[in-house]
Amino acid sequence: MKTFPSEPNSGPLKGRYRCAMVLGAITAVIVGGVLGSQTALGKNKKADKIFISADKLIADNNAQTAEFIGNVSLKRSNVVIMAGRLIVYFESKTENKKVEADRKEMIKKFIARDNVRINSDQIVARAQQAVYSRKDRTIILSGPNTRVTKGNNSLAGTQITLYIDTEDVQVAGGEKQRVEAVFSPPSEAAP
Repeated sequence: MKTFPSEPNSGPLKGRYRCAMVLGAITAVIVGGVLGSQTALGKNKKADKIFISADKLIADNNAQTAEFIGNVSLKRSNVVIMAGRLIVYFESKTENKKVEADRKEMIKKFIARDNVRINSDQIVARAQQAVYSRKDRTIILSGPNTRVTKGNNSLAGTQITLYIDTEDVQVAGGEKQRVEAVFSPPSEAAP
């Protein structure tokens, strides 16, 4: 039986701390780049516009949705989300009294489907579906072989849930895929 020292900077506690830092960084990059979180981008800049391109757009004012279809690309700051389809759900000013006076609606949810890829300077994520919910303050990546990679560190499973406010992460496996986590030790500085 192998024992580990209980010092905060060694043994399993150091591994847990490293795991928490990696998971927090992954959450901050995805959330910050796409939604403008202060955690990842410093101050939330209103000038960071969201650019969406696709082969087709269907807007439904009654349903308060916009559906982008075919070769969808969403860009904001240094984050790019690519998917086959993106549905954006809006909340009207009457539903949310806190909406700024000059804005008539805001995003309450979006669903990206069909070979979703999220790229930034720091992370790469792959999933069949990504769901952002403003109400639940989560981003859920799901589908077989869902993976988030930052450098040599990665998480994989059938569902990865990113909790925006706490930067916590929950990874679930499935019948044919177990949860996988790879954490690389920091490089040793040259003498």
